[in-house]
Amino acid sequence: MGCLQSSNLTLLLATLFLFLSRPAHGLCKVTPGSENWPSLSSWTDLNRTTGGRLLKPLPPASVCHPDQPNYNRARCTTISNAWSSSQFHSDDPISYDWQNWSNYSCTLDPSTPCSGVGYPVYVINATTAEHVQIAVNFARDNNLRLNVRSTGHDFLGRSANPQSLSVWVHYMRSINFHGSSFSPQGCGISLNVNAVTVGSGTQMRELYRAAAARALIVVGGSSTTVSVGGYLTGGGHSPLSPLFGMGADQVIQFDIVTADGKILTTNECTNTDLFWAVRGGGPAFGVVTSFTIRAIPTVPTVVYGGSIRTSTDIDANFEAIAHVHKQWSSRLAKFGVGGYMIGTPHAGTGSISLQVIMPNATSTSVLQKKLAPILSEMASVTNGSVKASGFYSLYQSYGAFIAPGTDTNDASGFPGTGLTKLITSWLYDEDALNDPGLKNALMGASDSSTLLFNDFTAGPGTHNPPFIRGGGNAVNPAWRSAIVRPASEKHFPGLNRALLEQSKLDFLRFGESLRKLAPNGGTYGNEADAATPDFQQAFYGSNYERLLSIKRTFDTDGVFWCRTCVGSELWEEDADGSLCSVE
Repeated sequence: MGCLQSSNLTLLLATLFLFLSRPAHGLCKVTPGSENWPSLSSWTDLNRTTGGRLLKPLPPASVCHPDQPNYNRARCTTISNAWSSSQFHSDDPISYDWQNWSNYSCTLDPSTPCSGVGYPVYVINATTAEHVQIAVNFARDNNLRLNVRSTGHDFLGRSANPQSLSVWVHYMRSINFHGSSFSPQGCGISLNVNAVTVGSGTQMRELYRAAAARALIVVGGSSTTVSVGGYLTGGGHSPLSPLFGMGADQVIQFDIVTADGKILTTNECTNTDLFWAVRGGGPAFGVVTSFTIRAIPTVPTVVYGGSIRTSTDIDANFEAIAHVHKQWSSRLAKFGVGGYMIGTPHAGTGSISLQVIMPNATSTSVLQKKLAPILSEMASVTNGSVKASGFYSLYQSYGAFIAPGTDTNDASGFPGTGLTKLITSWLYDEDALNDPGLKNALMGASDSSTLLFNDFTAGPGTHNPPFIRGGGNAVNPAWRSAIVRPASEKHFPGLNRALLEQSKLDFLRFGESLRKLAPNGGTYGNEADAATPDFQQAFYGSNYERLLSIKRTFDTDGVFWCRTCVGSELWEEDADGSLCSVE
């Protein structure tokens, strides 16, 4: 009995010590150099357990710094030339497309400091679900910050967790077509659809080409170096979305490694809460290792590629842009037409590129009859100061348009790749597009150094998806009425913290200008400002309460954390990279 009492006293004292030693803001993840950081032998054991897949990479730009052990002038030249390529950053185990997410801890400029503090410390190059399982178990058992990364193409830095163990799923890139039917596991039914199972690291270019070889298409983004994992968990808009729905709407089944280290298959019959949440609710619930999605018989596609020639009259430039926005819903989106508008209208004389995409059109005249009057009217409302010119092209298949046989454009990079980048966006429904304040809202969302990057990727297909399993998913409800996603983007080179901080303030102001037309709406969580006020409502809408409940059920210890992800408000990230609970 005395021994038991002594044991209880020891436990009580240990618990009291832990409580008193905890930071005021809660339990923190273990960081390098701290007493509880795993020993070298523990990391050696982890490497052996994963079959030698543990990496300890240096920052990619470290080869340009003479004080770094891997300094190499020739290699620095090679990397500098590739720095604007999305594919380069994707192929590196820790790099990010946008350098502000590494906190400028190692840039190409050799005159600036270089260290790895802005990057993960160790990386597991996972190629199987079992590799992911081992990584999750190790991070959970050792209270480590866990990072999940595929390509690094992430506007919000969700795959940028410094001082962490990172799971790199980039090489989980299998593609397996199932033919014209698929039976979800445990459902006892067969769906009469073309289906394909893809590893979560598979890049869009690979999937598009594999589908095209079978006369099929899949709903995916226009940036073909993006991988399916982050795209689908975030909802996934596409030029095909006005016709076929969001990328997440196409998901039939997926495999996921959860915080307790289990490998689960989820679909409309099995693990249904996760099936609902992960399709649009973001990457907070586990590491998806593969998705099974619907593939669609290919369709001919007509594309208009042109430019809107702007003038020194800034007001007229935005009058023209607002006109296109106002006309899009009734004259283009309702017919399944998608597209993009990109340019700098505040800059004065120049041009804004306009791409209009009409799937399932058999001749250029079909699109021309709908678009040409809008462009003609645009010139009229600006007294001829803003005009458009371009050409129409017919592709016999959508695949021939989105992922041609050469990589000339595919790997060149997204605007601003390799630089600092900020973005803000909002979703506009018909009420917002018909608001008299539309032009001023768009004008107030940018300045002369800001890129307008508007997506016309919503319509009947996103409002009432023609295919969606399980009765629904966690896609932001704002998508179900949206027509347009106006966005502003800014990128600049070098290490300029003062400019970054000022730009962050500017983008809060730009975002507010966009939101004022639809204050109860939302945005696309994959492409938005990480500092968006009330991100829970903005990114997830009325789904958030249920998503947070599911998060607490499947991840009670907060193994998975990322900025603006479900439950991220339960933790606080310090400037030094530490992550501490606020509960």
